Amino acid sequence: MATMWSRTERHKWMCFLFIGAVGLYASRAVMPIASVAIASELNWNRKEMGFMMGIFFWGYAVTQYLGGYLSDVFGGEIVIAISSLGWSILTVCFIWLPSINLGSNDIYGLFIITRFLLGIFQGFYYPSLASLMANRVQVSNRNITFAVITAGTHLGTILCGSLGSYLAENDGWRTPFFWIGISFFAWSYIVYLIVTRETKRPHKLHLILPRILTNSYFINKNVTISRELKSENFVKILDVEEKMTPSESTFVYVDSKSIDNDSVSSVPLRHLNWSLLFRHKPFWVMLLANFVHNNTFYIILNWCPSYFHDNYPDARSWVFNMVPWLIIFPSVLLAGALADHWIKTGNCIIFLS
Repeated sequence: MATMWSRTERHKWMCFLFIGAVGLYASRAVMPIASVAIASELNWNRKEMGFMMGIFFWGYAVTQYLGGYLSDVFGGEIVIAISSLGWSILTVCFIWLPSINLGSNDIYGLFIITRFLLGIFQGFYYPSLASLMANRVQVSNRNITFAVITAGTHLGTILCGSLGSYLAENDGWRTPFFWIGISFFAWSYIVYLIVTRETKRPHKLHLILPRILTNSYFINKNVTISRELKSENFVKILDVEEKMTPSESTFVYVDSKSIDNDSVSSVPLRHLNWSLLFRHKPFWVMLLANFVHNNTFYIILNWCPSYFHDNYPDARSWVFNMVPWLIIFPSVLLAGALADHWIKTGNCIIFLS
């Protein structure tokens, strides 16, 4: 079973996943940036180009649930590593598609299929990330960790909009596809090696006992707390009635500061109550906010480059492709820090969103 990351592990994976998020959105944003050059070379109109870019999201939607499920079962790290190998390879594949000896309609079909598959592989990232936040990161650090990683997506858009546009103008549209794909294939492979190496380590109790401290607790089926097993970052949940073996037990983090040692309230582990969730107003608020954000965000991401190319043909494209995203990067970091602060002080964070 998964254990909570220590502070060092959290910082390490925060850096890895931040870099991965940079590549994720660089790979996603490079097609709109190169859309004008690709359409000109292959004689596509705006309708054909728009459909080719939009098909990405049909593939993206397919793997949302699957990504979360696989991450809960096998671990988000390995799911992210393998899926990232897929989308990095597909990013490079775009540069060879026009060279295939087929008719124009067949080449267009290959672009559609490749773009759809790109969405499928990229659809694993955020569900896997959500699984990691829930299973690996302490509640008090969850928002800032997620915010830092998410900020990488906007840095990826900025870098692709600036450096990617510059490379596309001076070296051709294939160049940014190549460098993004190759760079993040290497990143994916490194992450894969790290994950497979770490999973080979023995996770036995005698390796955890030397880290005994005073701020964690042993919780049994009846949710009573004793000091029989103390660890810096983990507690062991043991189902006594069902006679679970040690290998079936789970180590999770408990913040002792939030627990009254003299009078502990029961916090049973339960499956998600969907009917209760659907009756919860903040759920619908966040759902609506996410819908509105993504609708506007991807319209700007997909059509901003061609809009400025048509209306300001003599301007430097890298400026227009970079400027809209500059303010998002610090805003995301600020939002995560504020959310963590408000949670620690007991305030409602709904107003932040």
